[in-house]
Amino acid sequence: MDDRRVWLGLALFIIAYFAAYVNRVCMGYIGDYLAIEIGFEDPDVLRSLASSAYLYAYAIAQFPLGVLIDSIGLILSTVIFLVIAAIGNAIVALSRNLTLILVGRALIGLGCALPFLASQKFIARYLPIRTSAIATSLVGFAGCFGGIYAQYLMVLMVEFFGVRISLLHIVVYLLVPAVFIPLVVRDKYGSRGTNNKLDVFRHLPLILKNKHMIGTLLSCAIAYSCILLLQTIILRDFMMESLKLSIADASGIATFFSLGFLLGQFTIGFISDRVVKARKLFAIEAHIALIISALYLLTKPSSMLEAIIVVTAMGIASAGQMVTVPMSREVWPQDIAATALAYVNMGTFVVAALLQNIVPYVFKGSDTRWDYTSVSTAIIILNVLGLLAVYFFAKETYRPDKKPGIRSTKHHTQYNIITLSRS
Repeated sequence: MDDRRVWLGLALFIIAYFAAYVNRVCMGYIGDYLAIEIGFEDPDVLRSLASSAYLYAYAIAQFPLGVLIDSIGLILSTVIFLVIAAIGNAIVALSRNLTLILVGRALIGLGCALPFLASQKFIARYLPIRTSAIATSLVGFAGCFGGIYAQYLMVLMVEFFGVRISLLHIVVYLLVPAVFIPLVVRDKYGSRGTNNKLDVFRHLPLILKNKHMIGTLLSCAIAYSCILLLQTIILRDFMMESLKLSIADASGIATFFSLGFLLGQFTIGFISDRVVKARKLFAIEAHIALIISALYLLTKPSSMLEAIIVVTAMGIASAGQMVTVPMSREVWPQDIAATALAYVNMGTFVVAALLQNIVPYVFKGSDTRWDYTSVSTAIIILNVLGLLAVYFFAKETYRPDKKPGIRSTKHHTQYNIITLSRS
């Protein structure tokens, strides 16, 4: 496939991931409005349930979807799951009760499990490893922009156009790549899956029990779950209560976390690929950054400017988490890259969903919306564990000699299996 089609194809997957991230984050910010719209009395419960319904479905779909992409192929999987997500969005936008909203959110989570995995399969197949983290950061960049879009722009849209129209317009972002990806991405080897579909299943035991994958999974799950908790729930409410702000103003400040995360992903991706030429260092740095960020919840911001500066720095520093994505797939043959990443993603989003689920019950405050001391303590403990996991279990995976677009030979596959089984 020529370079123009490669980059256009990547752009379409990026649009799909943007939509997925908008869906992931939006309930933390417009859930209050949706609760009022349907007459649900506790907006915090609705926000938590709607967010976790997405995350559980997203998590459950990861591993089967990774195998599906590696077997039946990239294009067919993409069309099916993006259409499912679009249907889910329509259901949520038009629902009048909580049950239908949760069904719609689960369908959205199921469908939105596709874009990131598919983009990583696409990157593994068509782009050289020296641009792997940069390309991954571009996808993450779109996700962060989706977070900003959901945190602030959608709140403004709700106030101008209403919550239902604001939710319904996301369908467009899902259907555009669903229509155009089959036209742009050539159905060559690697798009339809492996020539031997049993290769995927033959590698599963090695993926599941590999020490490097366990360390990468724990690191990614802990770091990203804490990032999502801060991004979707805690930071906005912390700013509302600390600085006595409206939902829109507090959402605006919380948006700077996503902005920092966005800038940090691309910067760290470039440094990882071209300067330091390493992955593991940045995974460790992300846990340290989140530990420091948690301490901020124990303070009281003196001004909006201070809050914006600190929250932006928190986002930039925690962006090192993105290197766990290439770490999870770079050690495996390209034919099973999506399956390997799906294993890490599935665990990550199960943990994220559980954390979102327990927030209204475990971290509820007496004088404030949340008990920020408990939240801070939990984030610190989790990230100490994540730091230890990545330090002792995960391996450095940067190997610039690995080429894209080459079918894994028997020798190459055996080399990876032997190397990993001894790690």
